[in-house]
Order: sequence, then structure tokens, then C-alpha cells
Amino acid sequence: MAHVDAAAAAAHQRGNRIAEVIVFFALVVLAFAIAILIILTDYVVGTGASPGEPLSTRAGYGFAVCIISFLTSIIMLFALCRPPVAIGGMAAFSTIWWLAYAITVSVYNNAVPNGTPEGHYRSTVIGLSWACFACELAIFALAAHLYRVAWQPEELGSGPVSEYGRYAEFKARAEAQAEGGAGSGAV
Repeated sequence: MAHVDAAAAAAHQRGNRIAEVIVFFALVVLAFAIAILIILTDYVVGTGASPGEPLSTRAGYGFAVCIISFLTSIIMLFALCRPPVAIGGMAAFSTIWWLAYAITVSVYNNAVPNGTPEGHYRSTVIGLSWACFACELAIFALAAHLYRVAWQPEELGSGPVSEYGRYAEFKARAEAQAEGGAGSGAV
């Protein structure tokens, strides 16, 4: 029996390490999305924009993808206290957005003549967008692995019945002590 408990504890520790890698990738996506937003803002406002042109005219899709990714990454960070399917769902959603954006940016980059002054900005945005896609895909794969091995965060317990973590155990011990008498007082 002790061998089974040790194996379960080791598997749970591996799941916790995978969750830490998911946090790392989510933070990388956050940083890259912020970098893309800064680059797009600098590119649109600093170079090439006509004085009355709204900011969203030239880079609206990029802004939308970065903001959506920013929100989904934050949700994924908070979703680590939920089952892995929640993380996987958010990662799948973000993966599709980043794939579409990376393809769009790459295709439109080919239509721009070489030697334009903003070329390095476009190249950086393309690279970062593909990197965000790769990170989101990795998060999705890691969440799928956690789902496959039935990993559960420690606070979650076994499902909706023990939604409040260890509260059910605490309550059962307190009730058992109350029925047994006012003995030790330690709950």
C-alpha cells in the first residue's frame, strides 16, 4: 500500500512540475504579447502613419489578438486551480488565434516591398507571433497530458463534491469531535 501511495505522490509531483512549465509558457506568451503591442504601437504611431489615421486601421487585428491572448493567459494562470481541461480549452482557443495571426502577418509581409524602413518591426512581430503560437501549442499539449494522467490540483480535491478543497474533511472531523464530546478542543 505504501508503494502505491509513493507512486501516486510521485505522479502528482510530476503533474505539479508540468503545471509550473505551463505557468512559464503562459508568462512568456504574456511578455511576447506585450512586446508585440509595444512594437505595433511604435510602428503605427512612430513611423508610417498619417496624422489623422486611427491606431486600429493598420494593426487592429494584431491589437485584438494580443489583447485576447493577454486575457486568456491570465485566465490560464488562474485556471491552474481547476481541472486540466479548463487550461486546455483556453490554450486551444489561443492557439487558433495565434496560428491565424502568424499566418496572416507572414502572408502580408510577403506583399510588402523589401527595403521598407519598418522591415525589422515586421520581422520581429512575425517571429514573436510564431513563438506565441508555439508556446500556446505547448501549453495545450501539456494540459492534454495532465488530463490524460488525471492530474488534479491539491486544492481541488476529487471533483464537484469537494469543491471547497479540504473543507469537507475539516467539517467531518469537527462534527465527529462534537459528537464525541468536548474533549481535546483541537480541530
